[in-house]
Amino acid sequence: MHRLSRFIVAGALLAGTVVFISGSPASAAVPTTTCSSANGNVAFVTQGIFLETQKPVTFNTTSGATACSGPIISAGHWAANFGGFFGNCNTLMGDVGSQVRFTMTWDTPVNMGFTQGFARAKVSSRTATTTTLTYWGSFDGAAGHLYRGRAITGTVVINTSLMTVPLGDCSITSALTGGTASTTFKVY
Repeated sequence: MHRLSRFIVAGALLAGTVVFISGSPASAAVPTTTCSSANGNVAFVTQGIFLETQKPVTFNTTSGATACSGPIISAGHWAANFGGFFGNCNTLMGDVGSQVRFTMTWDTPVNMGFTQGFARAKVSSRTATTTTLTYWGSFDGAAGHLYRGRAITGTVVINTSLMTVPLGDCSITSALTGGTASTTFKVY
């Protein structure tokens, strides 16, 4: 058995096979596919987001057609419902311990189908005009699906600010219910 393992290692070295293992796909790997869209939507469901009242919040996010660069896919679109958030405009950050199912539908080339996976999300930044949601996860390992088991990272930039009026869109009198969004994601 010991000689067999030496033979396998020697054979792999002669064949030029090298395997690198990394704990974080985004930190060490180069994305195989990058997609972006400027025509998506985000709805803050479960009563919207308030300035002071702490409530559960779900981000229902969809992208329009995304332009993709990579060796296989040139277009697709995405949908996810990021739940597990709780708070108000000032405290909403996200529950990074909760994963939600997302779906990527591959549009071009035709008949590529869809791939599902799980991702986590958090509010990563707020400006006077936008809120940025960052997500990360991986595709399912289901046989026959494109990018099965691969890692995915991305951002959703919403044209609604969680900052307080007059700088942002958050007020005491009405709940924020959503906005348009641009989406970018990378497959590793």
